[in-house]
Amino acid sequence: MPRGRLFAAILCFFTLVTCLSTGPASAAEEPRAMPEMEKEYVIGPSDILEVQVWREENLTRTDRLVLPDGTFTLPLIDNVPAGGKTILELKAHIEKALAKFVDAPKVYITVKQPSSHSFNILGNVKEPGRYPMLAPTTVLQGISMAKGFNEWASRNKTVIIRGYGDKQKIMPFEYDDVVDGDKPEQNFIMHPGDTIVVP
Repeated sequence: MPRGRLFAAILCFFTLVTCLSTGPASAAEEPRAMPEMEKEYVIGPSDILEVQVWREENLTRTDRLVLPDGTFTLPLIDNVPAGGKTILELKAHIEKALAKFVDAPKVYITVKQPSSHSFNILGNVKEPGRYPMLAPTTVLQGISMAKGFNEWASRNKTVIIRGYGDKQKIMPFEYDDVVDGDKPEQNFIMHPGDTIVVP
């Protein structure tokens, strides 16, 4: 056999072996691990969620609308309280509820459409105002959405205000330390209603 044909035959053989050994992804394949940033996202009314129960396709739902009272429905457990919970908290709640019916359930949640979330940014940024949170949004991303600091900004004295009255929490954001990697914990996922203040 000519060398060219022999090489082509060998290549086809190994290609076929590779295809047979890997095969298509199974419908029961475990979903990807959730990124750390997504775990901190706080669910609110009008969000649309995808809830997957591994190896339980009859329990999986791709479009669950969170109602104004913060709940949505799932088979077997009916109304699920989701409003105000992080994705990890909701995952734990659903797994505990399903454990009465399913052996060691594994639940995976994706926010397909964050619909009602927003944050405010005030002070020395180029475009202060209210912005929608169309995905889990960090403080740095929020500042970027406002087109960044203006020339008068004391960027290392930035704070994030969460809550109201006696429950108000003020969190520092030291820009230079964050971008240098010294204080990455200050670049957290914002909650709906958070206000960034840049003096």
